[in-house]
Amino acid sequence: MSKLRFNAEGKCQLTAEGKPRFQLFAYSGGVMYPHLAINWSGPVVADLAGMVIDGQALPVHRDHDTSRPVGHTTAIEKTNQLVADGIFSISNKDSQELIESGKAGFPWKASVGLSITDYETFAEGQRVEVNGRSFDGPVLVVTSSSLEEISFVTVPGDSETEAKILAMLGKRSIQMPTFEEWLASLGFDPASLSEDAVAVLMKQYGEIMEEGMPEPEVVAENDEKMAAEEMKEEEKVEAEMEEDKVVSKKASAAKKVGLRAQLAAEAKRAGDIGRLCAKYGQPTYSVDSKQVDLAAFAIEKGWSLEKTELECLKNEKLRASRGSRPQGPAIHSKSSGSVSMPVLQAAMLMRGRADVESNKWASRNFRDACKMDWLKASGDSKNQVLEQAYRLRNASLLELTAHALRVAGKEVPADRTDLLRAAFSTGAVSNLYGATIGAKVLEGYNEVRDFTAGWTTESENPDMENHERIRMVAAQNLAYLPIGGEAAHAYRSTLAENIRVERFARQMEIDEADLLGDNFQKLADTPRDFGLAAARLRPDLGANILLANPTLSATSRDLFNTTDGNKFGSADLSRASLSAAISAMSKFKDGQATLNLAPSHVVVPPDLMDLAIQLTQSVRNATTSANEGEINPLAAYGIVAVSEARLANGVVDPVAGTSRSGSTSTWYLVSREAHTIEFVYLQGAGRAPVVRTTELVNGRFGLNIDVRHYIGAKALDWRGFVYNQSAGL
Repeated sequence: MSKLRFNAEGKCQLTAEGKPRFQLFAYSGGVMYPHLAINWSGPVVADLAGMVIDGQALPVHRDHDTSRPVGHTTAIEKTNQLVADGIFSISNKDSQELIESGKAGFPWKASVGLSITDYETFAEGQRVEVNGRSFDGPVLVVTSSSLEEISFVTVPGDSETEAKILAMLGKRSIQMPTFEEWLASLGFDPASLSEDAVAVLMKQYGEIMEEGMPEPEVVAENDEKMAAEEMKEEEKVEAEMEEDKVVSKKASAAKKVGLRAQLAAEAKRAGDIGRLCAKYGQPTYSVDSKQVDLAAFAIEKGWSLEKTELECLKNEKLRASRGSRPQGPAIHSKSSGSVSMPVLQAAMLMRGRADVESNKWASRNFRDACKMDWLKASGDSKNQVLEQAYRLRNASLLELTAHALRVAGKEVPADRTDLLRAAFSTGAVSNLYGATIGAKVLEGYNEVRDFTAGWTTESENPDMENHERIRMVAAQNLAYLPIGGEAAHAYRSTLAENIRVERFARQMEIDEADLLGDNFQKLADTPRDFGLAAARLRPDLGANILLANPTLSATSRDLFNTTDGNKFGSADLSRASLSAAISAMSKFKDGQATLNLAPSHVVVPPDLMDLAIQLTQSVRNATTSANEGEINPLAAYGIVAVSEARLANGVVDPVAGTSRSGSTSTWYLVSREAHTIEFVYLQGAGRAPVVRTTELVNGRFGLNIDVRHYIGAKALDWRGFVYNQSAGL
């Protein structure tokens, strides 16, 4: 997990009553160019669907400095953009400067701070749809994140962003109405409007707010002379002002009536289109080879009801030409028609509930691992495969096998048993099932959460033998060199740990009885379950190392020990114990070098997760009455709290079979700047499970599914950890 800050459009409104308030258009859902901790300098998009917002009240800072809070949010709305209302709840120098400079018209920007939990990159030539938009690669998509805070900034990463602070000086003020207040002023009841009508009205509201309210009249409060002159002229202009008010009120009323009529017509058009499309079964519309909701597209593009209905009729005609629910092919048929092996593979995946059009299946790594060329295609080519596969998505295993025979150019016997024998004798079954079974294994493999991500490393070994991981001790400090002297020679010692790849496997048979009985559940679920089991190996191995406390070859001491100072004997998780662990880690040395290691993660059992989040992310302390309300210095370290149930439940060593006991109160401070745990994979296996499908022999007809995963793990050094054992253990 890493930190991410997006600069986005922000708009701030101050009111004259009570605490000053603001409204921030915090993220538009588009491309940004933030500074990331990973090696990526290109465009970045945060998927708002995967953004977690923990409550409506989040801290608001200045310049992302957690020691400079200015207020908090009171309401956060997340659609395809991020909008927040808030209040300057803290009275300090920063909040006063923001308010006063905003009154003077300073162009403040808004920026959101996110913690990334998962992301995916798309190469040039790829396209991905996020936040209701399409983005062309290269682009990094943050698929999972959490919103931590929002800040006022001066220099954004996006040059097109804008933030406005609107306020009046003196006793006069202009307050921009909220969306609900604006609707009420036009005579609309929000509860009685459809979603489409609300969307249209919201767009109109945004355009009006973007145009802005009338410019404020600035009163120089400290200029006594000007104030006196205004007082003298007040009686003189009073009558004129009253007259102006009458004229202004009439003009405003006329404008309001016209706008109300315009919005009512637009709302009616949107509602009529929505009802029309619902009548036709919510059809879709093709835009740049992507299927979008026709109703939403027609409303956005301003289509008339007649044009929309024409498109609905075209869509209905197309669906009618495809037929109703597809029937399985007759076994006696000899023609393969337009069915191909990619179509059969896609149909089998669809029947197995695989969402082949999701972002996960579109990722390059996933497609390469699946070894199905049609997944790598784009545009019409891929759409044609999916269109034909859709018609076969309910076909039985026997029907799909018959199609596989036709694709292979073979005769399809009428007898079902003879059909299976023919399919297995020609290899048609292996061609069909092999790739789809492998894809389901990989689908399961990518679903497991891994608590070791972000603070461990990976490598590959060419075989399953022991290989040394040699590490040189840090170079000696430079020695003083007097005039005429010769520089002292440096001597570097090395340390090494042995690491090897281990092999883990399971197999299963699908025989002719399963195929004849259409036991598709077994074929669909078992490979996915194998994938889930393979994915659990890495967190199992990682938790086993933490709980086993193995001996390091380099020191002949346990990974956690009091001699090296990375083991605390009685340290329940608290502000004091976490602070002590951070201090100890920063003082670790490597030879003569003081490392000044910065903590990156605190790994805890689920029982401590809430407390860990509070200690590492809260801007102010709230753990005890003694320090409640004080600035929380631990939040400045940016430590990521990670929860893992194996630490509480215990784990079985995947290699030795030894049971390791867990604890609900033991926790670990980790630094990814140091050597921690390395996971090693077999070279050429793609760091993923390897799937093999072979046909049964000795007169048996069916498939054997063999899934193997090659992975090992080793702790490399003690300096990246501080182990904290509960006082009760």
